[in-house]
Amino acid sequence: MPEPPAGRVAEVVHWVGIDRHGRGDVAVLRLRDPAPEGARPLPVAAPGEVWDHRTRTVGFTGGEPGERWFRGRLGGATAEGWLQLSRADGQTTRIEEGFSGSPVWDDEVGAVVGLVVATLRGEDAQAFVLHMRTVLGVLPPDLASLLDPPSPFRGLAAYQEDDEDVFFGRHGDVEEVAAALRGGHRAVTLYGPSGCGKSSVARAGVVPRMRRAGYEVLVVDAGKVSSPRAALAVELYERVRQERYGPPRAGGVDEVEGRLAAHGLADTLHRLRGDQDGRLLVVLDQAEALLDRTDAELAQTVDLLFPERAAGGTRVLLTLRADFMDAVLKHPRLGPALRSGRTLPLTPMSAEQLREVVVRPVERVPAVEYDPGLVERILSDAGDDPGVLPLLGFVLGALWERRSCGRLPAAAYEEMGGVSGALKQHAAAAWKACTGTRGVPEAEALRLLTGLVRVLPGSGRRCGAGSPGRRPARPAGRSPAPWRRSGCSCCTATRANRRRRSWPTRRCSRPGRNWSSGWKSTRGSSPPARSWRTTSTAGSAAGRPPTCCRARCT
Repeated sequence: MPEPPAGRVAEVVHWVGIDRHGRGDVAVLRLRDPAPEGARPLPVAAPGEVWDHRTRTVGFTGGEPGERWFRGRLGGATAEGWLQLSRADGQTTRIEEGFSGSPVWDDEVGAVVGLVVATLRGEDAQAFVLHMRTVLGVLPPDLASLLDPPSPFRGLAAYQEDDEDVFFGRHGDVEEVAAALRGGHRAVTLYGPSGCGKSSVARAGVVPRMRRAGYEVLVVDAGKVSSPRAALAVELYERVRQERYGPPRAGGVDEVEGRLAAHGLADTLHRLRGDQDGRLLVVLDQAEALLDRTDAELAQTVDLLFPERAAGGTRVLLTLRADFMDAVLKHPRLGPALRSGRTLPLTPMSAEQLREVVVRPVERVPAVEYDPGLVERILSDAGDDPGVLPLLGFVLGALWERRSCGRLPAAAYEEMGGVSGALKQHAAAAWKACTGTRGVPEAEALRLLTGLVRVLPGSGRRCGAGSPGRRPARPAGRSPAPWRRSGCSCCTATRANRRRRSWPTRRCSRPGRNWSSGWKSTRGSSPPARSWRTTSTAGSAAGRPPTCCRARCT
């Protein structure tokens, strides 16, 4: 006869006593030794309705055989948060001593829905189950998160430094950038197409590595701040205020910004810290936004980040959209700064990298897995489209929210429309919610939406392939500009033209097209409405904008 497996010792790390309502009596145990090889956590669920569900549970009563199985059916809930558990199928096994705390598996839900908590005495004793929702309610948040884990996906948002443990697929790229920064390059530019994950590589990959290497790290999103220098001053003063550099050596943000203007980054950090450790990394995310600054603002940023006599330990990492690389290199101030450093391309992810993005975050979460075959379906739908990463991130985040009983279900993936359709469905639903139920006229909503888009100057893009940026929403009560964005930069007035309120005639540069649009103001000092006229070798009808630019001016 084979010997029974040796027992394992566990210790109580948390216990919740019984309160006056009869809730509680929950203990959390930790095994002193590793779990047996191949052991996996059971999926957990807290469904609202389990009446008459078939269940199974196991007890260790101390007799022969070593364990006893119980088949039952769930009944209604009690005021204490318990569920009634009755015998099923005419079996004679009863819930008794040795079943306490055993997980109750719901065959219909496919997960553990509670723990055996009590039984009444007698031949037909009624047993009770502590509902999993009640268990989650009495556990500390850090323990409850193990049973109801947060999403390891970030949807359309970039991964941040705190997301390093769930950021996968770019290990080689992260190492290459970090190695270049640790080497002799004062500046490194990470460039690639929109949506390839540049910000995530910089923030979730490079930043934590450089911080562990002893660098002070400051991160500025050039597309979200009015002044990179002011943003750096805020970041530095926050560290001063928290006394991370010892006793405060600055009285406010303005004082820090004044020092940056007068002495530069390295010397200011030295004065604030009180030591000469000059290892500093500045991450300037979305650096293409600098092209939309005035000459004075841009020069201020370049002088701060790329001084002629830079300290040896100062490094700058820029992320840049590839379609702006030409404009940046040709710029009289930005071009020399980039050429003095190293540029690293970030190409779209390979099939193997995408597999890591899909599989590895879920592997880290206990008791959660994909439905059989779903991973291959997702990867097949993703294909090799260079812009698929944001769509993939969105559908994975939405799929996590629809997980059921420890599974990411294939049925939910189909309902959402897959990789290519999930974001479209979400956008359509959001648009309908804004224009349908709230009574906002669709034309008004469309003007507001397109008013948030601008074409950054210097992008060099032509008709039908503009380089859009984002514009902050206007304060409540102010109407958006009464025009719609053209599809190309050659037919869109620059911000400088808008300020001057002059609307020059422009000629489309697309081969085979010959049309001009004469814009003239009809509203005095407010942003002008436009009238247009066209002549086209492609046969555009009089009074109709040509299709090459899809301009729709009102």
